[in-house]
Amino acid sequence: MTTKPLKILLAAGDPERMRDLSDALQKNQAITVSSVATTQQTLSVIKAGTVDVLVVDETLLETSGLQFVKEVVGTYPLINCALVSPLAPEEFHETTEGLGLFMQLPPRPGAETAAQMIGVLDKIYGLLATSDTDRR
Repeated sequence: MTTKPLKILLAAGDPERMRDLSDALQKNQAITVSSVATTQQTLSVIKAGTVDVLVVDETLLETSGLQFVKEVVGTYPLINCALVSPLAPEEFHETTEGLGLFMQLPPRPGAETAAQMIGVLDKIYGLLATSDTDRR
């Protein structure tokens, strides 16, 4: 993982659904995790510039996760975003095509999902770190 601490925001109408994922992610000292339940709270944290990665549950208090992701990536296209979804992978791909999501997470993601997510993020941020170095 990169030397820069990674700030992950979990957005879920029911934060308990993300508890296992949060606990597993927080075992990595290079990651800080925070949680919110509403779209307003999520947007406030994003606007403050304190999010590297946004993980959105399939439902928030006011809307579906998919609808909210469409809003977020339309306004903040560079945010790394993952979405919890029960859809089959092919259907998920078709439904979210063009949104730039880096990962689909299963309902009630846990330690295994956290490990997969860290691997993907390590590749993303490793590539970004390499790209930044190449430009110097």
